[in-house]
Amino acid sequence: MPGQSGNPSGRRPLPAWFKDSAEDCLRVLVACATGTAREGDPPAAFIVAADASPKERIAAAELVCNRVLGKAPETLTLEGGSPVLDLLVAMAKPVEQK
Repeated sequence: MPGQSGNPSGRRPLPAWFKDSAEDCLRVLVACATGTAREGDPPAAFIVAADASPKERIAAAELVCNRVLGKAPETLTLEGGSPVLDLLVAMAKPVEQK
């Protein structure tokens, strides 16, 4: 019905097994990105540290950076002028309250 939420109970909580393994997953990604694993890392970290390709290392490094630093904001630069573009830019600006 209009006005009713399609998901009234909200997002389901993450399972405990997922939360418990999040730190290990991050350690595996760091091992993949750096090519090294440290004592105490899960066994998978040693495997990916030895076997990861350069492309996989870059992808892992990006995931670690996004996780630790947050994703970089995306910006869009538009050049040229057209009535449609001018209208879209005007619509994107916040409305001033008086």
